[in-house]
Amino acid sequence: MLRSLIYFAKLALYWLVFFTLYRIIFLISYPSKIPDGKFSEALMVFVYSFRMDAATIAYLIAIPLILWAIQQFVKKNFINRTNHFYNIALISAITIVCISNIAMYGEWNALINYNTFHYLLSPAKIFPYLNTFELIATGLGVMAGIAAFVLLFRVMILMVIPYSTGKMMYKLIIPPIIFPIVFFTMRGGTQQMPINETSACFSETKFLDHVSVNPVWHLGHMAFLGVEEIEKEPLP
Repeated sequence: MLRSLIYFAKLALYWLVFFTLYRIIFLISYPSKIPDGKFSEALMVFVYSFRMDAATIAYLIAIPLILWAIQQFVKKNFINRTNHFYNIALISAITIVCISNIAMYGEWNALINYNTFHYLLSPAKIFPYLNTFELIATGLGVMAGIAAFVLLFRVMILMVIPYSTGKMMYKLIIPPIIFPIVFFTMRGGTQQMPINETSACFSETKFLDHVSVNPVWHLGHMAFLGVEEIEKEPLP
């Protein structure tokens, strides 16, 4: 059981490293957007982003946790294959979102959201915003980014979920303890209202707030609000 807990601790650490590198590249890419004398404030994005990153990571590891809980009682190879495919697909998708955020920020001055996500699905619509060199650089950056983060994943994380050989009592007790912890982490704590983007906003400089906000959380939250708005629209 300890090996399983270490596995998920490493998985959470992996995503924390991922989002930290994303912010470092974001800040380096747009130094002119950091006002003079605000360098120390720019470093605070790594502090104010932590709570939202933790909530996002809780969502990202929820599926592997469910697969792990099933595996404690059903030892099948397809569970590990499903977990591996899920993580690789997630790394690829989130890498595309993060690199696209950085690449397009100079033009949009905003993070990718539900209303602009269709640009990622139709690359031709990005052509007016990028010259040939920028388009090639973005494509190569996406491929290199995915390859680098998949490699980092393979270095840090086992390819299989550790199967617990402990007593059945532990298998029955520990998962019901872990899942509520993950749930409250998703909410950002035990407060009445779930966490939102304002928890990561701390600066009068909009750019620093945008860097601090988790891009996956932002996109997911905006998509949820967009779907909710569509459902509220009256039928014709």
